[in-house]
Amino acid sequence: IRAFGLIGRSKALHSIIKKVEIYRRYRSRFLIIGASGSGKELIARAFETQGKPFVAIDCARYSNGQEQFLESE
Repeated sequence: IRAFGLIGRSKALHSIIKKVEIYRRYRSRFLIIGASGSGKELIARAFETQGKPFVAIDCARYSNGQEQFLESE
């Protein structure tokens, strides 16, 4: 399977790609959660729309009293 920059053969990846294909049609916000290194950013990039920039934020980096910065982003 190769889609949205993701490559793999597992049933789990196939399931995720199907969900991305379905949910991309909606112009909504999504919360993607998972363990560190699980590929959350890759999935998020699959939802990118043309003409709108993708901004990845490492929330753990700002967990020490800088919540205002994250809210402004």
